[in-house]
Amino acid sequence: MFSKKQLNEKIDTLIGAESQITGDLTFSGGLHIEGSVAGEITCQDDMSAILVINKGGQVTGDISVPSAIIDGTVHGNVYTTNNLRLEEHGFINGNVYYNSLEMEAGAKVNGSLIHDRENKSESFEESSEISKVKDDLLKI
Repeated sequence: MFSKKQLNEKIDTLIGAESQITGDLTFSGGLHIEGSVAGEITCQDDMSAILVINKGGQVTGDISVPSAIIDGTVHGNVYTTNNLRLEEHGFINGNVYYNSLEMEAGAKVNGSLIHDRENKSESFEESSEISKVKDDLLKI
């Protein structure tokens, strides 16, 4: 799925092992996390964006990205529209919504694995918002 060359070319932002970030984070290109992030992680309109969480890296919050490689810890739901690779030390405490999934021996998920080939999670959220607007209009 991912080659070492792809990873080296895609790292635009690095959060170092001694760094701690609190708050939501939006990125484009490549984001590599070796430290910790407490907040949601999303990418701008960049379908080639990739998130890499290194062994020892930790995220507490939901992640919504096209592609991710996780060898660290995530406490939150993970939404990927393209590829997700869970490496040997990867641990996700939350639900995983994926199109393509690769798991190495030793990777762990404490939650549900939900194949979302047609990005139903996004469609569901949009249809829920439309239903709320319709209900509000009917009350008028």
